[in-house]
Amino acid sequence: MSRASRLLYSQERIGHEAASQGDVIAECTDGIPMGWLFCFGGRNFWAPDDLVADRGGTAAERNRFETPLEVADARLAQALDGLRGEPHMWVWFAPVDLLHRRIQARGKRGYLRLDATWAFEGGRNTEAINSVPAFVENYVNRVTTGILHDLELIGKPLRAISPFVPICRPEDRKAFEKAKAYRDREGVHRAAALVAGTPARDHEIWNAGIERTVAPEFAALDDLPPYPELPAVAPGTGKPATDRGLMGKLKSMMGRE
Repeated sequence: MSRASRLLYSQERIGHEAASQGDVIAECTDGIPMGWLFCFGGRNFWAPDDLVADRGGTAAERNRFETPLEVADARLAQALDGLRGEPHMWVWFAPVDLLHRRIQARGKRGYLRLDATWAFEGGRNTEAINSVPAFVENYVNRVTTGILHDLELIGKPLRAISPFVPICRPEDRKAFEKAKAYRDREGVHRAAALVAGTPARDHEIWNAGIERTVAPEFAALDDLPPYPELPAVAPGTGKPATDRGLMGKLKSMMGRE
C-alpha cells in the first residue's frame, strides 16, 4: 500500500472532504514527516470574535489536520524554538526551518491541510491518527522543558506514521541510517526529506537552501556534546524508575519504607 502524503495550502477550508484541490507545499513518498505534524495540534486557537464554525467546529467535529495558516505558522514557530535549544534534536530538525519559510511565504490567510488517504481509512486507523496531534504537542513540550526520558514512549505511535522520529539518544543516528524512505539520497539531503519532505517544484532553490543553511547544522552530527544523562525508565511507563508516585514518596517521608 502506498503511504505517499502531501502538505497542501488552500484558500478555503475543505473539512473532512477528500483533498482534491490545493497547492502542494511539500510531499513525501513514504509516511508523514515530523516537520509537518508540528503544524497541527489537538487544541484549537481562538480570537475574541471567532465563531466555532469559523475554526472548523468543535474538537469532535473538525478535521484536526486542517488548520488556519496563521495557526500552523505559530505552532511550527513554537516547535522550532524549542527544538533549536537542544543540539541533539536540532541536528535533525534544522531542515524544518526551510519548510517554515515556505509556509510563511503564503501570508496569513488560507488553510494548511494534510492529505494522506492511507492514514484515514476509517476504524482504528482514524482513531489512531486523530491522537497524533496530542502526542506531537507532548513531544515538543518535553524537549522544550528538558524532560527527555519519555521521548521514546511518546515517539512510539509517531514512528508508525513518520519515516524518522528522533528521541534525543545516540540511537537516533542508527535509526536515521535504517530508515526505509529516501535511500536514493545521502547525508543532509536525506535527513531533510525524512523530517520535512520534499517540494513539489523549485527543487533547485530547496537544495540550495539545504546546502547554505542546513548543511552546517547537520555537520555537527559528528561533533555533538555528550547526550543528556537520562534516568532509568520503568518498563512500559515512560517514567523514571525512581519516580514512585505520591504514595511512595509519602511512605518514604513517614519512614514506612
